[in-house]
Amino acid sequence: MSGYLGGWLSSVQNASQQLASDLVSTANSVTENLQTMSLQDLGNGIKQVAQQSLDEIRKVEDSLRAQNQVQCEVTLLPWETSMEEKSIVCQDLMERILKLSVEESTFLPQGGSGEEQAQGGT
Repeated sequence: MSGYLGGWLSSVQNASQQLASDLVSTANSVTENLQTMSLQDLGNGIKQVAQQSLDEIRKVEDSLRAQNQVQCEVTLLPWETSMEEKSIVCQDLMERILKLSVEESTFLPQGGSGEEQAQGGT
């Protein structure tokens, strides 16, 4: 889980740095061309850069969410939880589930034992 958080923070940091870089680039371009550029052009340019950066951040977030969901599905056993406050019940749940898995009656149809079913049942 810490790998996910570290990766997410790194991705957000990279996206933020890209946004800052794009804004600096736009600001430099605006400064150079301020005399010929209209305010509407300036606003449209800034809006476009901001939208592109926002789209990139959303893509990274969606990718990280999907990766985290896959990791949770694969790494958690039925009795485990990713919620810290519920981890106290993990040991008890594990014992109960494992106890069920060794009881023969768990896997028999209801209404009879395995031998009765195999012999034609009464």
